[in-house]
Amino acid sequence: MADRVSKYAYGIEFSRSFDSTNPEHRNRESATHIDASGDRLVPNGFDVILPRATQVSETTTFRRSYCWVFKDRAQVEKTISVGILCYRGTGMFNNRTEMFAKLCTVVSPTPPYEEYLKTKSQYYQISYDVVLNFGLTELTAHIEWTESGVIKTSPASVVYDIDILSD
Repeated sequence: MADRVSKYAYGIEFSRSFDSTNPEHRNRESATHIDASGDRLVPNGFDVILPRATQVSETTTFRRSYCWVFKDRAQVEKTISVGILCYRGTGMFNNRTEMFAKLCTVVSPTPPYEEYLKTKSQYYQISYDVVLNFGLTELTAHIEWTESGVIKTSPASVVYDIDILSD
């Protein structure tokens, strides 16, 4: 089968580090918050895992690494969930919600966390990858993490019959 091209961009909602030189970040400065590690973040961003107009085959895998930081172990849930979004716009990403479609939510057992000490502040971090796979007629998404040197994988969420690729 010939390679195809992704029709849209795919990714997740993401809080990114505040960059005072970025005009969009400055416009949203009042919405920023400080996370448990002390980093200043701009919420409600979109992080691309599969860019629009990318050549893919039925065995192509796309992944991005993420982390979740928290102050108190009591904040840890038994599962984590990540919504997979499709951006149907063209050009630059914007916050117009009608340009985004939620394809599925991947739910995973919570990976193990690591303890950190940064500038006299203790916090915990969970590191994981969000993985997208493209089959002939579907997109699958899952979460991966490493535990005691072994790669663990969440159950996959499958999205069928979506207009994700053009021939």
